[in-house]
Amino acid sequence: MTLGWILLACVLSTVGSMLVAFWAAHKVPHKVLSLMVAFSAGTMLSAALLDVLPEALENEGVDPHRLFVVLLISLLGFYFLERSALWRHQHAGVLPTDNAAERGLLPASYALMVGDGVHNFVDGLLIAGAFMADPWLGVTTTAAIFAHELPQEIAEFAIYFSSGWSKGKALRLNLMGGLSSLLGAGVGWMLLEPGPSISYVLMITVASFTYISLTDLIPYLHKKHAQDSFFRQTALLLLGVAWLPALAMWLPH
Repeated sequence: MTLGWILLACVLSTVGSMLVAFWAAHKVPHKVLSLMVAFSAGTMLSAALLDVLPEALENEGVDPHRLFVVLLISLLGFYFLERSALWRHQHAGVLPTDNAAERGLLPASYALMVGDGVHNFVDGLLIAGAFMADPWLGVTTTAAIFAHELPQEIAEFAIYFSSGWSKGKALRLNLMGGLSSLLGAGVGWMLLEPGPSISYVLMITVASFTYISLTDLIPYLHKKHAQDSFFRQTALLLLGVAWLPALAMWLPH
């Protein structure tokens, strides 16, 4: 039964967000999309610090010092991964332009698709670990991943369209990358065992959510403060922080 919920969560968080993003890339005003980043940042911080981190620390037989070593190493790992991605994009010319082919955007779009597939594989692994630790933790982790994936997928579709891909090709190939989350979930379900091993995976989740929120999403909000206004950004950020704990008060878990 747990595997079924894990796979369903992967479909909702990755494939579901991708389909919504495909629609939103054409229909939703850009101003609204930028405000969604504030909600995503709040959701990810809330899930990481109020749900995932306490669950990781509560498992019996876990050394908290080792867990925080894993957290530190994971944060550094995400830093190096992001710097590597920035370097690749800089040299590949991943910037939407009127002459995308000359700037190298087309080959870079394939690199982006491969990188997104790896990212989705890791998301599936994290979802599996969360559900195996506690079903409610799986729900909150899935919600946080969906909230983050939506604006990210919208940005990726913008790159694919700018590179000259048709709508059908962009959706088809991106869905193939999204299905890698199911592979990650299957690997996690087979290899992870309840107990200390789950806690270490959960700490990687904490590192992922915290790093993305504090180094990518919130700095983006600062850059958009004049356009989106402090009040609207802050209101959506706090709504993102509050809705998961509020939901937990009303739902049995």
